[in-house]
Amino acid sequence: MGNTTFSGPVKSGDVLVTGGATLGTNIANTNWVGNTASMFMQSPTAGNATELKTVGAITSGMITNTGEYNITLNGSGIEQGTWHPTSDSNSSTTGGASWARKIQFTSTGNDSALRFTVNGTDAAGQTLSETTAAAGGPNAGTSFTTGLFKSVTSITVSAVSVGNISIGTGHTAGDQYQHLIGVVPYGSALTRLYSFRWQAWNGGGNEVMSIGTTVDVDEFASIASAVTKGAVTDDTTGDVMTTTAAQSEAWWKVEQNPAAGAGDVDYQVDAAMIVTYTPSGTLATQGKSIFIAEYAQKRLLTNESW
Repeated sequence: MGNTTFSGPVKSGDVLVTGGATLGTNIANTNWVGNTASMFMQSPTAGNATELKTVGAITSGMITNTGEYNITLNGSGIEQGTWHPTSDSNSSTTGGASWARKIQFTSTGNDSALRFTVNGTDAAGQTLSETTAAAGGPNAGTSFTTGLFKSVTSITVSAVSVGNISIGTGHTAGDQYQHLIGVVPYGSALTRLYSFRWQAWNGGGNEVMSIGTTVDVDEFASIASAVTKGAVTDDTTGDVMTTTAAQSEAWWKVEQNPAAGAGDVDYQVDAAMIVTYTPSGTLATQGKSIFIAEYAQKRLLTNESW
C-alpha cells in the first residue's frame, strides 16, 4: 500500500464508508485535527530613508496616461523593481527586515500638496493600496502612510515636486509593526497561544505587543511591556499573555474579520494571525521571540452549538 503525504492546513470532511470497512453509516468529522502555526521574530530593522527611492526631483517627464506621475523605485532595498525585504534578501540581511511597516516620504521643499499612491501587500500577503491624505505630503521633512506595507510594487504621485523627494522607511514613536505568525483556517478554535522570549526587547519606551489579525490587531491576546522587556529567566513555560473576556470568546470562533457588518460571514474567512508590535519610544535594537498558536481544526457542523 502506498504512502500519502499531506502538507499545509488539512481540513477534515465527511468520512465515507470504504471498501472492506463495516461502519453501519457514514461518519462525519469524527474528531478535531490538532495543528500549530509558529514564527520566529526579532526586532524590526532601523528605517532607511532611501530604501525605496533615492533623492531626486519628480519631473514632468514621469507623467502617466492617468495624469499621475510614475516614481521609479531605485532605492537600496529594491530588487527586480519591487520592495520586499526578507531575512535572506539581498537588500536586507538581518532577520528583523520582514515586518510590515509604514512607508516614509521625505522632501527638501514644501511638498505638502503631493498625494502618493502606494501599491503592495500587507503583513498577511493581501493586496494593500493607499493614497495619502490631501495636504499630507512632506513639508521640508517627512510624512508617512497610515497602512503597514510588507511589500511595495509601485508608487505614483499626484504632481511634480517642489523639492527633492526620497522614499523609504522610518520610525516615529507609537508606530505599529506587524508580522505574520501563520494562517488559521476558519472554523478552528485556538487551544493555546504563547511565546518564548529569547532576548529582551530594548526599545526606549513601552514595548507592547498584541495577537490578532490585520483587521483586529488585538483580537486574541495582549503581551504587556513588562513581559516583552523582561529578562529571559524561564524558557519552559512561555511568556505571559493576557486575555479579556472578548478575546477569550474570539478563541472559539476564529475568523479574519469579526466586525459586525464588515461583509465577512462567520467561519468563512481564514484568519491571518498577526503579531502587532507598538513601541511607544525609540525602536528596539534587539529583541527575539518565537510565537506559537495551537488550534483545533475542524469543519463546523450545522447541528453543533458553541
